[in-house]
Amino acid sequence: MDGASGVQFFAAFNDITPTPEPAQQPALWQPESTPSNLHLLGKAYVNNLRKPVQMLRMGGGVLASRRRISRGIKQGDFRELGDIPTTCFNGKLSPHRVVGATKFDFESVRQIKNLVKGATINDAVLAIVGGALRRYLSAWEELPEESLVTGCPVNVRDEREAEAGGNMVGMMSTRLATDIEDPLERLQKVHDEAVNAKAHLEAQGARMMVDFSENVPAALQSLLVQISAAAGMAEKNLMMNTMVTNVPGAPVQLYMCGAKIIDSFGIGPISPGVGLFHTVNSMVMKDKGTITVAFICCRDVMPDPEFYTECIRASFDELNAVARPPAKPGRSRKQGRKGAAN
Repeated sequence: MDGASGVQFFAAFNDITPTPEPAQQPALWQPESTPSNLHLLGKAYVNNLRKPVQMLRMGGGVLASRRRISRGIKQGDFRELGDIPTTCFNGKLSPHRVVGATKFDFESVRQIKNLVKGATINDAVLAIVGGALRRYLSAWEELPEESLVTGCPVNVRDEREAEAGGNMVGMMSTRLATDIEDPLERLQKVHDEAVNAKAHLEAQGARMMVDFSENVPAALQSLLVQISAAAGMAEKNLMMNTMVTNVPGAPVQLYMCGAKIIDSFGIGPISPGVGLFHTVNSMVMKDKGTITVAFICCRDVMPDPEFYTECIRASFDELNAVARPPAKPGRSRKQGRKGAAN
């Protein structure tokens, strides 16, 4: 399931009051009649007859997407990402994992995003992650000259699908400005790149991944993933260096079996070619709360997760220092009176 489904799932097994409501007697379940083999065969036959039309429609959507992207680039509406550098996070993965997380005050993150006109909370978090990756890779002397690229899952549900479960996400790819040392300049660049990435995603069609998962048989999708992993195709044809996804928390206080939930964060899956995954979890109510940046990585790729956690914190601190410059020491009343007498 994706982040939106996770939020619904999290809310479903928690309560909004310390005292749980008594469970209601479930309605008597009446199973449907067992379908006959002929009925199942007929449904499968009709479904398979629809598949070629659905595949043709999906192919037509891909062609239209390419035309929109080509037209948008020519008109200067957006630009392509260009080459994506290879890092230690984009190689072979072991079965071992490391996890880390660090928490920030929501108001501080909001003040950081206010440094750049039009920037969002997501832009501020991406700038923090970009600064953390710059610090970490610089310490290992592996920082590439080109900026790293992150994938950002985007919820593509419409109003009719608001309550739908499963995975219904598009993918926005944007640069993290890891090639920029100055934190304020990095935030500005991250914002500019995010605006460009959103325009590119709109032209591409955000539902392309959903259409692929719905129309291509699951067994074929699994086979393609296995072949790609075995052949190392993901490592040779990079689409991103890492992933950053936003998982909003409940807008009200939740309780589990009477206990107040004071904090939570989730983690996402890593995959061949993308060995570092960040989740941004918010616990914000009435504009007050916290934002937690968590990550999961292959242990062989990142043997020092505690250092990367320090890098995330240090990246936040340098942006926070710009957003909250130290106050100038004021003159005492005595000094003021003396100056006035002179």
